[in-house]
Amino acid sequence: MTISEAAKRVLEGKSGSLSVKEIYEAIVSKGLYEFKAKNPVAVVSNTLRNNSDARDYGKSSLFHYNENGTYSLL
Repeated sequence: MTISEAAKRVLEGKSGSLSVKEIYEAIVSKGLYEFKAKNPVAVVSNTLRNNSDARDYGKSSLFHYNENGTYSLL
């Protein structure tokens, strides 16, 4: 499972949006992904941002970036 897939699974169970830290903590607590990075929260942040509608890379987005800095599913 990738970080994007793990984040998607976390957000599928939520009715609202979550912060990057909340998504990271849920991924870890559910055992969805094992991070080996020194700063795993930054890795989650970059992954979410790069797969969100906040960036337009000409590919479909998985996540919606909210103005308050949280993410939800599209």
